[in-house]
Amino acid sequence: MTFTLVLLPLISIIGIPLYIYYNGIVWQEPIMFVIGWFLAGSGITMGYHRLFAHKAFKAKPALEWILMLCGSMALQNTIVKWCSDHRRHHKKLDTNEDPYSIKEGFFHAHIGWIFKKGDYDINNVSDLKKKSAVKFQDKYYWSVALFLSFGLPLL
Repeated sequence: MTFTLVLLPLISIIGIPLYIYYNGIVWQEPIMFVIGWFLAGSGITMGYHRLFAHKAFKAKPALEWILMLCGSMALQNTIVKWCSDHRRHHKKLDTNEDPYSIKEGFFHAHIGWIFKKGDYDINNVSDLKKKSAVKFQDKYYWSVALFLSFGLPLL
């Protein structure tokens, strides 16, 4: 996660201008960027957060698979890990057991908590471990995430 949150933006800040300088830019590239950003954001917002973490709506397995794939593109970890942390956050809101309590500051609540070594067990997600999309993602997360985030756009 440190790589995706620190090194990837730094590489992008240097690499994208260099790429544009040496290769130019074609109209398809910003379109692919916007589509990828929208799909990844939808996967996290609709999938990881609303569907899987909060069970705010019911979805057929096909939609669960689509949202799992889109959420994987965001490189925010597996559904099981993400939802375990998020459910713990709501259950232990603003206590020492809240993984991203705002009481430790704005930076900590939004991104800093990821860098903090926590020995949080993955729990309270047994309902998710029964879903085929979640089981698949748990087994192949990095392959799926890296392919959808980098391999597919390169193709």
